[in-house]
Amino acid sequence: MNFLKKTNPIRPLTVVFIILAITFPMFPQENVADGTPFIPQAANEISQTTFFDLTPVVNELTAVAEPDNSSEIISETTVNMKNNEPVTESTATEMEKLKTVSRLAVKTNLLYYAVLMPNIEAEWKFKDRWSATLEVQGAWYAKNDPHKVYRIATVIPEVRFWAIERSRWNGIYVGAFVGGGLYDLCDSKKGHEGEGALAGISAGYMWAIGKHLSLDAGIGIGYLYARDKLYYPRDGHYLYQLTKNINYFGPLRLRLSLVWRFQTEK
Repeated sequence: MNFLKKTNPIRPLTVVFIILAITFPMFPQENVADGTPFIPQAANEISQTTFFDLTPVVNELTAVAEPDNSSEIISETTVNMKNNEPVTESTATEMEKLKTVSRLAVKTNLLYYAVLMPNIEAEWKFKDRWSATLEVQGAWYAKNDPHKVYRIATVIPEVRFWAIERSRWNGIYVGAFVGGGLYDLCDSKKGHEGEGALAGISAGYMWAIGKHLSLDAGIGIGYLYARDKLYYPRDGHYLYQLTKNINYFGPLRLRLSLVWRFQTEK
């Protein structure tokens, strides 16, 4: 008689996070102000230097007759310059905010709540037409008597290319994703436990429904591999029966997500 030893949920998730830690720094990030790639190492070197003398630039801006949205901050900076006061770090930060549009969006897939699975996804636009997402799903319910278990946890990173973008966070995208996770499902008569990995391609469309709200609809297809262990619950124990490999190709993801965009107008 073989008893089943439950899977440690830390092991597969740790592998996924290690992959993310290695690959994410490879993505170039774009400086919104001038469109040039942003390199973290260079940014650290720049942050350690002093601010440049902006006097000629500010004097030229104040000579323009047409006002813009940044007139208050520019005028404040001009006063500091005329009084021979150095540009403070806070003033420079405020000027930079005028040229910055936040690239972060946070989502939750409404469809998964129909099967009692909380989830959250974050998307970061590291280039005008490129973004990276990280989706985490988890359901962790169990009842000892009778033996009923519903446990699923997955982590899925994805890279997207915005093929048709009418405006920021509004358009058609295609993507590629990988991921991994674990599951334990038991209906008091028999149970299935295992770990798996998946990879595939996706496509979707995002459109705005409010100033900061959007909807994201999409689908993903690809390959799923899992090692499934069949067991039977008996008198507080789990009797192991057999292990089989699952190879599946087809639809893997279905999305109708509510999106909150952390967006600052230029």
